[in-house]
Amino acid sequence: MRTPTRTPVSMRAEVRDRGPIPRPSEGATNRGVREMLFYEALAKARIREAEEEARRYRIARRLIAGRRWAWLARYASARAERARLTA
Repeated sequence: MRTPTRTPVSMRAEVRDRGPIPRPSEGATNRGVREMLFYEALAKARIREAEEEARRYRIARRLIAGRRWAWLARYASARAERARLTA
């Protein structure tokens, strides 16, 4: 891997080229704040996806439970009918 060559740069010239430092009240955006907002938005999106997945899982579990109770009711009814016929 080739490392890039570095040339010394005068900090004074770099500061002069930038101009005055903008204040946050002047509408300047801070890169750190933007990155934080990006990761915050990403985290919120993941939380929403997890909540949606949990909601779908709950619905599926309720459906399965309903089917199980319906099967159990049919089984109990059939068993009671057989018991009446043999008694």
